[in-house]
Amino acid sequence: MSENGGSFDPWAVLGIPCDASRDTAHAAYRRLAMRYHPDRNPEDREAQARFLAVRKAWDVIEKRRASAPAPASPFASAFEDLVRASEDFEAALMPGRPARGADVEAEVLISFQDSLSDCSQMVAGSGGGGRIRRTTIVIPGGVVDREVIVYRGLGEPGVAGGPRGDLRLLVCVQAPDGFRVRGLDVLRTVRVPVWDAALGCEIPVPMPRGGVRRLTLPPGSPPSVERRFAGAGVETAGRRGDYLVEVAVEVPDAAADPKLGKLFAAMRPGSLVAA
Repeated sequence: MSENGGSFDPWAVLGIPCDASRDTAHAAYRRLAMRYHPDRNPEDREAQARFLAVRKAWDVIEKRRASAPAPASPFASAFEDLVRASEDFEAALMPGRPARGADVEAEVLISFQDSLSDCSQMVAGSGGGGRIRRTTIVIPGGVVDREVIVYRGLGEPGVAGGPRGDLRLLVCVQAPDGFRVRGLDVLRTVRVPVWDAALGCEIPVPMPRGGVRRLTLPPGSPPSVERRFAGAGVETAGRRGDYLVEVAVEVPDAAADPKLGKLFAAMRPGSLVAA
């Protein structure tokens, strides 16, 4: 999809149908903007480009909505949220009037490994009247800790043929234990002592989805080495990121260990005396 000219499709960028409501579009915009925000992906150009596309999509949708014919009542837009929130009350006063169902709120805890791919979860949320509603949903890969995802039409049934409410899901992701996520890529830093970098060694590297791979560090390796495992990062919507491992050489504090201090001093050029 091109972002230039008339081929730019804002609804496709946000992953919603072209007849989606403003609430649906805004929820999709907020979720994607949070995921691809430059502050969370400071070195990921692809994520930054997607953030700009998401912001442009929202701007285009808002401009088209603003240019649409005005509603019959000049106060309709100003009181849209208030009217929506009071639908249940109005339905009680006017039996038989269609009204939107109540929203359901739920919270789910998933592992870091599950957050790397689209995953199905059974969630239980509380809706109107304190009722517990259970449903199975799909959480998109790449979700971040404390992200709220809105699932349209998965709330309480409407009244008298009115639309269903929504499911608002708070996703909590367990601490990743040394892993970091940048866009679709997963990152980790592995530290090795300076003598291992000088002499060469094999390094055990934990993989994002479990298991361990071994990296061979050749003798005389530079202070910082990056290794890439293609396709081992976040997977969502048919796209896969990579797993990037930075091998950082760790130099011990010679001042805190007299023996190391003497050893390093002896290694300085000109310090070794031939036998």
